[in-house]
Amino acid sequence: MSKMFFEMDPKPAEMQLINFEIPAHLDSVVITDKPGESLGINETKDVVLFAVLFANALMKTFADNKVSLTDLPHFFNVALKLPAALSGINKVPAEIKDVDENEIKELIQIIKDNLGLETDQAKVVLQKSLNLVYAVYDLVAAVTIK
Repeated sequence: MSKMFFEMDPKPAEMQLINFEIPAHLDSVVITDKPGESLGINETKDVVLFAVLFANALMKTFADNKVSLTDLPHFFNVALKLPAALSGINKVPAEIKDVDENEIKELIQIIKDNLGLETDQAKVVLQKSLNLVYAVYDLVAAVTIK
């Protein structure tokens, strides 16, 4: 699978280059041919974790009804999770297609742990989280594909 690389030069106060490796295109969903074999949800967990941390950072930012430089620390942990969320996003459709009840509970628990939501609301956030990261992928792909 070909990959494209998105590089972001840090500000002068930071002294390291940040590389984002994302797939050049999303592969079609692949279903395992072996009964009882599961694909797991590792990539999906990365996507959901990024999305809920991003939502949490936004809520903290808007809590005082203003946005300022003092809100930047809310987004540091979010930025660190973005490469993992984007690098394996092409595997998420297959993982979701193969998801079982326990894996759904595990994804919902990630949301509940990070946002303190009830199960019904966490289910809605789960779907919105996947939508958000696919939208970020589409945006990065649109900007970097020449």
